[in-house]
Amino acid sequence: MRRLAQRIRHAWRWPITARIVVVATTVCLADAAIGQQPQAEILEPTPSSISISISISDTTALPTDQELEFVTVDPSFADLVAQLEDAVFGTREEAMQRLLDWTVDRRQICKMLAGKRLSLEQRHRLLLVLRDDLLNAPRGAIGISVDPRRRRHNEIIVEQLVEGLPAIEVIEPGDHVTHFNGQPTARWELFVAMIQARKPGDIVTITVQRRVDQEDQGTEEPKMRTLQFELVLGSAELLIDPATGQVQRNTTLDRARAVDADQAVDRFGPRPRLIEFRDRSTPEVESQTPQGG
Repeated sequence: MRRLAQRIRHAWRWPITARIVVVATTVCLADAAIGQQPQAEILEPTPSSISISISISDTTALPTDQELEFVTVDPSFADLVAQLEDAVFGTREEAMQRLLDWTVDRRQICKMLAGKRLSLEQRHRLLLVLRDDLLNAPRGAIGISVDPRRRRHNEIIVEQLVEGLPAIEVIEPGDHVTHFNGQPTARWELFVAMIQARKPGDIVTITVQRRVDQEDQGTEEPKMRTLQFELVLGSAELLIDPATGQVQRNTTLDRARAVDADQAVDRFGPRPRLIEFRDRSTPEVESQTPQGG
């Protein structure tokens, strides 16, 4: 600890940006050394003194190469992909439209793109299908809302429930949402984006803390009990903005989906080829040029 303190005092003479980086890194290393990392399997809420950040990019996006090794492609889907290089243009266009309308596991699209047997047109068209799926996939929802004035970091207190969505069956106003799929919940905007990054019909786990009934408390401080629920996600199309009367959008999720779409092109798109051009203006090249009219 004495060495850590000396490093911090030495770093304090550095510019402010460098100071922040050094101090933050030192604190993180100290926490790791004493074993204060939160455990996902623990249902109790994380202390408010520990700041936790969950990135949307960790919730969905593209499968890893290791995950793709265990993916099996539907033969009917593979047949449509094969038609993308048919000699007849109309056949290629029809196959493309059917792929856009096809409800297929995104991992199967990535499995095909990860292969090396696709023609340039097949790869280009299949990338468009993947991009459409990433940008426009249906969004899941559980159906809770919170008071904007109480959206504190790492504190999501349920205020209202939405009819027709699964939360109304088990969640109660006043519940404090602490975990989503075993991970401590971050701020409200990211929590919503993590849910809407999944599709309707997906099963998720929500952990809440609920206050014990007043008559059971006596004169003691309010007691809380931890409850965990499995919910089948409904559709975000049921989330209507009362101010506009239109379906609510999540700009944080929209930006994350756009990043995923760009990453898909970088990962699965055709690799650029370097073409060497000879400079014919150099004397060496000119000396080799035949003379004459």
